Amino acid sequence: MLDDVVRESHLGQYTDYLGTAPIRKVLLNPSLETVLARNIGPGRKPFDASVLEAACRGLHPLLAAENTAEQGWVVVDSTTLDVDQTVDALVRAF
Repeated sequence: MLDDVVRESHLGQYTDYLGTAPIRKVLLNPSLETVLARNIGPGRKPFDASVLEAACRGLHPLLAAENTAEQGWVVVDSTTLDVDQTVDALVRAF
């Protein structure tokens, strides 16, 4: 499992590490407002997460545009989902 922020256009840089392992690409895609709120929630980050806001604002539309079902991604809008509901959505997808 690779838990990272990866754009479709950058996925190739991981192929040397992944070898011939099958890849299941998942984009958890909550709204930008939800991303920002979750990042600054209590206990979420061991640092001032406000430093991530600009990166989140820049990456959010890029991920949504590149990591699509047409490119083989399972896209889950997790805006209103808790962890268990997100897991359930992923289990249903696979």
